[in-house]
Amino acid sequence: MKWPAYPEYKESEVEWLREVPRDWEVKPVKRIGRIRYGLGEPPELAEDGIPFIRATDMKKGHIVLETALRVNPSEVPWGRGPQLRTGEILVVRSGAYTGDSALVTEECDG
Repeated sequence: MKWPAYPEYKESEVEWLREVPRDWEVKPVKRIGRIRYGLGEPPELAEDGIPFIRATDMKKGHIVLETALRVNPSEVPWGRGPQLRTGEILVVRSGAYTGDSALVTEECDG
């Protein structure tokens, strides 16, 4: 499906981006949100634990909790702020899934 064109465009002043719709603002991601890094390696696994989201648990913009590992909550380094919040966007920054992303929904909040 092709999206309809905007009525007017302007130069983005970003070489690779070229033109954007006239009423859009072009800003670096670091200026519109906070960037946090994940934990990398999962804490100790536990069958009845809490979900640990990995790159492989993101499919077409959604988090698939059924495939998430379960980890022992007492082993999570909570001081590093790993809790997800509704509306956040997860982006894979390295490996085979680089660039994949997913929106955090209420189901994954906390």
